[in-house]
Amino acid sequence: GCSPGANWWRGVAWLPSPMFRLPLAAARAARVVARPTAHQLAGFQAYPRLFSDDLLSKFDTSHHVPPRHHTEMDGIVVSDKMQKTINVAVTRYRVVPKYNKRQRYTRKFMAHDEDEECRMGDRVRIKMSRPISKKKRFSFVRILERGQSL
Repeated sequence: GCSPGANWWRGVAWLPSPMFRLPLAAARAARVVARPTAHQLAGFQAYPRLFSDDLLSKFDTSHHVPPRHHTEMDGIVVSDKMQKTINVAVTRYRVVPKYNKRQRYTRKFMAHDEDEECRMGDRVRIKMSRPISKKKRFSFVRILERGQSL
């Protein structure tokens, strides 16, 4: 360890775990969002003169909001047998890097349908919401196209 009087924190960017330290240039290249560890915060409270405003500005993450991808998705209702819940199959594509080809894959999501207006076969739009139950994290937005009734 280093004594608190030494400039041990200069030129080092901290990752969330104290075990991993990067040189500042590498951290800037990797765009690491630096967060102080509990150990660093304790050091700041014990030795406030060692920490400059410049250093503390690295720890300010109030401006950083992570992007939310796929907040709304279109899919087909595959089940409406539950109360106020529909099961929606969403088909998406991903590129396989090795072959540079698109691969189609389907995932099923449970969505909250308050008025129970969806039927099997409907094309619907769902959006992310707060957790409603153990498996429901989406809510129904609107019907895009009615399915054929038998």
